[in-house]
Amino acid sequence: MNKVNFILTIDVHQRENLKEELRDMGESFDRLAIHANVLIPAILLSNDGVSNAIVRLSQKGHQIGCHGLYHDGEIELYDEMSYELQDEYISKATSLIRNVVGYNPVCFRSPTFRLSASTIQILEKYGYTVDCSVNSQRLGLTGADYKNISWLLAPRLPYHPSYENPYKRGNTKLLEVPTSAFVFPFMSTFLKVFGLGITKLFFKMFYLESLRNKKPIVYMGHPEDFSPSGRINKSVPFSYKLFLPSKDGFRFRYLLYERDEKKVYNNTIELFKYIKSYPGINFVTFNQYLESL
Repeated sequence: MNKVNFILTIDVHQRENLKEELRDMGESFDRLAIHANVLIPAILLSNDGVSNAIVRLSQKGHQIGCHGLYHDGEIELYDEMSYELQDEYISKATSLIRNVVGYNPVCFRSPTFRLSASTIQILEKYGYTVDCSVNSQRLGLTGADYKNISWLLAPRLPYHPSYENPYKRGNTKLLEVPTSAFVFPFMSTFLKVFGLGITKLFFKMFYLESLRNKKPIVYMGHPEDFSPSGRINKSVPFSYKLFLPSKDGFRFRYLLYERDEKKVYNNTIELFKYIKSYPGINFVTFNQYLESL
């Protein structure tokens, strides 16, 4: 049976109970017997509880990567920042992560998936080997990068980007490993909107594709998805402004999200039990995936 590489990526963001959610996530990974790639905005490591949780995850074999410096949606937009500012942010973020986990992070995902040719050049400069900021063939109308139509034409299979355009093949040493998508992205937000049954079918489509062309399946989630907090998020007041473009995209999507985080947790655990039941599924870190090529 051919192996199907599954790359679980976790985007960490600032949350009130982040330390506890990271602990719960690690325990969920232990029970599921899976490894993940945990991408964190480096500034969050200034919190001792968070940095200790990240070190424990690293010690258990999960790969720690960079998700920017601050993940500031107003400032840290890598498709708009100058080369010099990107260099400053990535340099600081890389050092902060290295000082906590003891090794240079080599995988990167830009905040809100926004990047430029300069981003790729700077990542190579600091020794990164993988970027996972592209959502090939995703129609991102509701996301923060809703103006970006380059995703629709980006290669589906992992590729070495061009130094001039991160959405085209080129000669960089860095490998772009796109998040799985087909019009919609394979992410926890999809699960929150469409539910467990449809998400299982979505996974099966990517599984069959991988059997055919060996494309790794790349899923994006968050720590809270693997934490049984029981929190109920507040409903979003209906307003016409939700249907107007903003730096956060078209925010009407928030009307569709499941607000009960316990239900999201249960669905997430069931989804990954289902994924693990498929023949040949092989959960890998980015480093392990690169070694397999």
